[in-house]
Amino acid sequence: MRAAARAAWCAALLLAPAVARAQFRVVDGFPYLRTTVPGTDKCLAWNTREIVYQEDAAGSLRTPGNTEWAAVEAAFGTWQAVADTCSDMKLTKGGVMSNAPVGYLKDGPNENVVIFREAACRDVVPQDDPCFDEGDCASRYGCWDYPDFTIGLTTATFSFKSGNILDADIELNASPHFDASYFLFTTVGSPPCAPDRQSVDCVATDVQNTLTHEIGHLVGLGHVIPEDARLHSTMEPTADVGETIKRVVDIGSAQAFCDTYPRNLPATSCDDLGLITRRVIAHNRGIPGLGCSAGGAGASLGGGAGTWLALLGWGMLRRHARSRARRRGPGGAPAGRRQ
Repeated sequence: MRAAARAAWCAALLLAPAVARAQFRVVDGFPYLRTTVPGTDKCLAWNTREIVYQEDAAGSLRTPGNTEWAAVEAAFGTWQAVADTCSDMKLTKGGVMSNAPVGYLKDGPNENVVIFREAACRDVVPQDDPCFDEGDCASRYGCWDYPDFTIGLTTATFSFKSGNILDADIELNASPHFDASYFLFTTVGSPPCAPDRQSVDCVATDVQNTLTHEIGHLVGLGHVIPEDARLHSTMEPTADVGETIKRVVDIGSAQAFCDTYPRNLPATSCDDLGLITRRVIAHNRGIPGLGCSAGGAGASLGGGAGTWLALLGWGMLRRHARSRARRRGPGGAPAGRRQ
């Protein structure tokens, strides 16, 4: 029987304590980190060789036409191109779902979904609704129920016993923040928007950039920051307005995928490669420290404001992180550092 406890912890692994355990490797200066079951050396991975994702029918009202889905599909295509070099893993577009649920349903069916959240739960959910205690307001009301300045969130459900990923859902935060700003998701390639003048005709918060990062979480990768400030990782936890660099999977993240899902072989465990480390990037290179809390269903996810991409997991594991903004553009996204 699969474990069904829930926990909350910082996905970024910045300022990680000595007890943190994960697989960490550096390839030509580009680091990668594989996510583990909390308290163990078991790395998370899919035990299937096809991951099918579904698109939520609502899409994004602010993004012209269906361009948001073209950008989502391009991001999956980028990872598929990596897979084609070394693996038999397939990332396949499925159908379109209405009111797609997030999280794992014990009796199924379970779908891996991509969803844009354009309303904040605090604005649409009655204050006495039991969903706040049960932790499912986002699915019930189709709203964003996480910190304002988290750009995107991946919820991964997995077995504590094996580390097998059972379900993964990606939510993008287009909801209004307390200060009336919001992340304006865009799909054009250039030019970058000025932080104080964002529109869909320039790059504000790039959909493909964001999804490429979140898909990294979906396949089992955690946040990293290269030691060399000249290098950029797909799995860096923050993003600036106008950023598109994560559209391209970096060398380290690509190697992580290939190491995890070798062609015609089972997914590789951390133990198999013998690359377990007890301390993971124990510095923050200018990013303020994070606040996270742990608990059962309905546990709060604390911490200061920031613009982060994040990984949640549950049931498994609920994993969450957020990055602090360096500057803010009115009406659009506060600009974070990198994703």
